Amino acid sequence: MKTEGCFTIIENSEGEILLMKRRDYPIWDLPGGRLDHGESLELCAIRETKEETGYQIAVKLKIGEYEQPQLNDIQHLFSGEVIGGEQMNDGPETSKVYWFRPDRLPVLMVPNRKRQIKNYLRNKDAFNNETLNIPLIFRLINNLYIQKNN
Repeated sequence: MKTEGCFTIIENSEGEILLMKRRDYPIWDLPGGRLDHGESLELCAIRETKEETGYQIAVKLKIGEYEQPQLNDIQHLFSGEVIGGEQMNDGPETSKVYWFRPDRLPVLMVPNRKRQIKNYLRNKDAFNNETLNIPLIFRLINNLYIQKNN
């Protein structure tokens, strides 16, 4: 059975990238995780970020898909922005949350994350010039999710 996950690259106003240190394996990762049955990709990215960092985000754009055929897995990558919440450290899945400068990413990261972040940074001007076309229903669902979880 194919697994799918959603991960989000979030930059702050200083251009730093939000990463979380996993509790199960002491390595840094983008906020994200496995897609639940029947869940939209966007809501998965929002839910996982909230669970792992404490931040409420808005998904800006889907920026890539990374397939791992040897693992029968596909990872959906989004860009997002913080719109609320408070930074959480020491959660059920997270031992630490930190903002890193792109030129100072930690050595111990999930394989391929540095490449994904570099791809995003190299192309972010093109991404930012695209019109975000998330259907109205997803925006409404996102707003309901935010209200329910705040």
